[in-house]
Formats: sequence, structure tokens, C-alpha cells
Amino acid sequence: MDDKKINKNTIILLISIFVTLSLVIIGVTYAYFSAIVLGNETASSMYVRGANLEITYNETKNIESTDITPNWSSTKVFSVTNTGEEDISYGIYWGNVVNTLVNKQYLVYTIVGTGNNAYTNNNEVQFPSTSGDYIATNIPIKSGETHNYVLTLKYINDVSYDQSDDMGTNFSASVEIETYEITN
Repeated sequence: MDDKKINKNTIILLISIFVTLSLVIIGVTYAYFSAIVLGNETASSMYVRGANLEITYNETKNIESTDITPNWSSTKVFSVTNTGEEDISYGIYWGNVVNTLVNKQYLVYTIVGTGNNAYTNNNEVQFPSTSGDYIATNIPIKSGETHNYVLTLKYINDVSYDQSDDMGTNFSASVEIETYEITN
């Protein structure tokens, strides 16, 4: 009977060790490939690292306004650098979106990138109402390369429409990235 208890306890101990190690390995792998923010939301420069990727934001990564009027605009400048030894791909998306505008179609953005394969879209795209909308996906970047971006938001002035419904509304968001593993 004591041998059965020892065997049963040994089996439970081995299963517990296996499950714990599996969870640790999964957690470490996820943390390695997820972008994390180093610094705080109001730092003059912010760095985000994920695998081999570094993003530098001029000022902060947040864009916000509580007093939008027709012809209002704001610019966000940031760069993406592959600091690793391997080529990698990344995506740019909107995070932490709050958009209380009534006439959402008038808040638009464009993005201009410089650098080999950097993403550019000069067409005005409607600002999203929720987090997670992608600005761009699967942007390749080689080891040692940097992509520089200028993201411009503006509230279009439509003289043929009463835009006073948007007085007192606000919006805010952050520009986020995620890395993708390149498979050959």
C-alpha cells in the first residue's frame, strides 16, 4: 500500500512539474514576441521592443484632443528599427481608442513612411471608433533598417454641413505595433 501511495505521489509531482514548466515556456515565448512599453505614457521618447523591433515615439505614443474644430490637425512622428540579426515583419494599429465624435466620417488620417518597404498611405482613411483597427500589416523590415513615419490626423471642414454636433466631443488613441515571425 505504501508503494502505491509513493507511486501515486510521484506521478502527481511529475505531472505538476510538467504543467508548470509548460506554462513557463509558453509565457516566456509569448513575452519574447510581444511588444512591451519601456517608460511611461508622457515620456518625451518612448521605446517599444518586441523580438528584434524597437519603436521610438517623438513626444508620446498617445494622440488626443478634447476640443476639435473644423480644420484641426495633429501629427505623430515615430520610427521603427529592426535591432536584431533577422528580418522581421510588423503591423501598426490603433490602441486605446476613445471616439465620441458624432460625425465620425470627418476625422481622418494619412501616414507617410520613409525607408526600404516602409508603409505609406496618402489617402485619407476614417479614424476608427474602436481599438484594434490596423493602419498597416505585414510590413517587412530587414536587420539594421529603420522606417520613419509621419501620421497626420485632421478634422475635415465641410462647409455644406453643420458640424456643431461635434463641439465638446473628444477622441484619444495610441499608435501600437506588433511583430510577426517571418516564415520561409
